[in-house]
Amino acid sequence: MKCRGCLSENFFEILDFGSMPLINSFLSKKNSPEIQYPLKLIKCDNCHLVQIETCVEPEILFKDYVYIPSASTTIKEHFKELSEKAIKISKKKNHLLL
Repeated sequence: MKCRGCLSENFFEILDFGSMPLINSFLSKKNSPEIQYPLKLIKCDNCHLVQIETCVEPEILFKDYVYIPSASTTIKEHFKELSEKAIKISKKKNHLLL
């Protein structure tokens, strides 16, 4: 595996959750087999990017994805408040906000 930030192959394991099912991967039948994937949090020794070691293919991960952020007023309000707070902090400290 290579780091998604700098392509280094040197990592430090932070936390291993073992194998977990995908979120919102509801079973269609009771007692049907549930596919699980390793969930290990690692940190790149070179650039310090924290990432998940195993990537699930997007075709699998988003196959039945039903969440549409643009339809959520809660998430819109959250990001509006977050951006206002960031602008306020940057003005206080005279920092450039990107």
